[in-house]
Amino acid sequence: MAQNDRDSFRQVNEQIKLREQIADILETFSVDELRQLLAEIDRIMQESGA
Repeated sequence: MAQNDRDSFRQVNEQIKLREQIADILETFSVDELRQLLAEIDRIMQESGA
């Protein structure tokens, strides 16, 4: 039970960190800039065969 509690706590902490990182990204880049970045990442991944 304690292991499950620790795992749940760790997962919640990771989700909070991800949300904070996403908020930072959204404050830094516009939606159009993010779309361009994602399109570029997608293009690179397709070229590399990933």
